[in-house]
Amino acid sequence: MRSADGAQGRGQDRGRFRLTIRARITLSVALLIALGGGVLVVGLNLFMRYGPVWAIQSSPAMPADTLDLGVDSVAPTYPYGDAAEPALPSESLTELSLTVPVLEIRDVTDVFQTLLWSSIIALVVIVALGAVAAWALAGRVLSPLHDINAAARAATPGQLDRRVALRGPRDELTDLSDTLDDMLERLERAFRAQQLFAANASHELRTPLATQKAMLDVLLDGPEPTLAEYRLAAERLREVNARSIEMGEALLDLTRAQIGLAASGGALESLAVEPCEARELAEAALGHASERLAERGLTVDSDVAPHSVRVNPAMFTRLLDNLVGNAARHATAGSRVAIDWRVDGAESVLVVRNAAEPLPAETLDRLHQPFVRGGGRVRADSGSGLGLAIATAVAQAHGGSLAVSSAAQVAPAVSVASVVSATDPGTAEFCVEVRIPLEAPVATLAT
Repeated sequence: MRSADGAQGRGQDRGRFRLTIRARITLSVALLIALGGGVLVVGLNLFMRYGPVWAIQSSPAMPADTLDLGVDSVAPTYPYGDAAEPALPSESLTELSLTVPVLEIRDVTDVFQTLLWSSIIALVVIVALGAVAAWALAGRVLSPLHDINAAARAATPGQLDRRVALRGPRDELTDLSDTLDDMLERLERAFRAQQLFAANASHELRTPLATQKAMLDVLLDGPEPTLAEYRLAAERLREVNARSIEMGEALLDLTRAQIGLAASGGALESLAVEPCEARELAEAALGHASERLAERGLTVDSDVAPHSVRVNPAMFTRLLDNLVGNAARHATAGSRVAIDWRVDGAESVLVVRNAAEPLPAETLDRLHQPFVRGGGRVRADSGSGLGLAIATAVAQAHGGSLAVSSAAQVAPAVSVASVVSATDPGTAEFCVEVRIPLEAPVATLAT
């Protein structure tokens, strides 16, 4: 309802007459020039009227024969013998007609009126020329907005690879262009990631459904099964169904973590965080994975320094469960799993290590992506492929980071003994490091 009302309001706004930005800039500049010129004209006229003392005197014209020039009369002489001017040939005469406007100033009032009207005319001319110059200048300044608008319109139908790439000196428009390009780049990456996620999720959810259908087809299309065969099929169906449920829950957890990351933007103001003891969180995660750890004969070395972290308890518990669960699932049977959690400056650093098969660098770089597994999709107990993706989103939502490494030697940041056995050169140490800030404001919004 609100969005419909907003769209209706925007439609009504567009129906109203509204000047363009270029026209508004031109009008503003013209008004400023008119205002400044008006102040100048009024001030000049007031000064000329009340500032100086005017003493203008006028006298009537006197006849020439009444003027006493102070010299004796001298009879004129004519070089041609008489008073007549010599006649010039008529063809050498050129008739000239010259009209000179006469501005007659007779008193102070004429001075003031002349000054006023000349000032007004000059002001009108200056305002007109200023408006033309402002229109041209505004058009040149605002021309990059057309490129920005074109890129934004092209992104609407899905062309997220379009960029503005505005050139020129750094100013507000180039900053806007760079911001729009960065936004389009992030949207393009997110859109492609969502497409890949949807394709992988469809594949992951289709596999158990196809398995269940194949098992039911064998039961229904084959000879009459025995009670033992029914029971075996039911057990397998239950396992496949449990895997489907686990996949659905993992997808839901990933969505919640991504929503938390989008809401927080890496800042905890939008997450409901509270002080939690690191030791208690680690012990709870180990308790959740104790059965799987015991089944695979894994030994746990836990070294948690006493300190408190500000986290969202539910989200961070899921992060710990995923990291410990991954270590229990993928560690070499009978090996050790090490948990080291301590304070490093202004950060709380959690490191989970286990012995596993070496992984190539290109696989490590993609392990934080959804449905990427170190051992591929062929393993029956390879997990959902979402554990590290969920942990990464949770860490980023808390303003932290997650990094993975795989090496034959212990990670430099870890000061405890390596979990890799010297007698088994075919294994490497797989290390997951999570860093979150210790100091964070208490949030006011719940997830």
